[in-house]
Amino acid sequence: MIDAALLYQARRVNIAFQEQGFDPDINYGEQQPGGAIYDNTKLFNGLSLNVVAGYKLWRGLKAGIGVEPTVYFNTKAKANLEDNKFDIPLVVKVGYDFNWFQVDLSYKNGFKRIYWNHVVGNTETRDLQLSIFVPIFK
Repeated sequence: MIDAALLYQARRVNIAFQEQGFDPDINYGEQQPGGAIYDNTKLFNGLSLNVVAGYKLWRGLKAGIGVEPTVYFNTKAKANLEDNKFDIPLVVKVGYDFNWFQVDLSYKNGFKRIYWNHVVGNTETRDLQLSIFVPIFK
């Protein structure tokens, strides 16, 4: 799958410097099955809320686990035999907070197929995402 997302992160505390905390994100993304056969497929638009409970491991290093409830729109794509509109993927994150920016690596594992047909097969959401957060005001 090809995945693009517009992300906004609202944080009241920086969990890298807390013993534990929560890291909520609101995401709007689009996913499209790749490949020459399905180049004209409609995009799967989705809106998700990422909630991760994090723990400080060492200095700026942190890790967390959580869920990302997602609602999908436009799931009636070309040759799609599934019509799942909702999924709650499991999210695992690791990151490091430097002085002026933060780098996070997260893995998302969905449990429902959002696209299926006889050629493509099952396509549960599995995303690996690298995020770099640069605060506007520090």
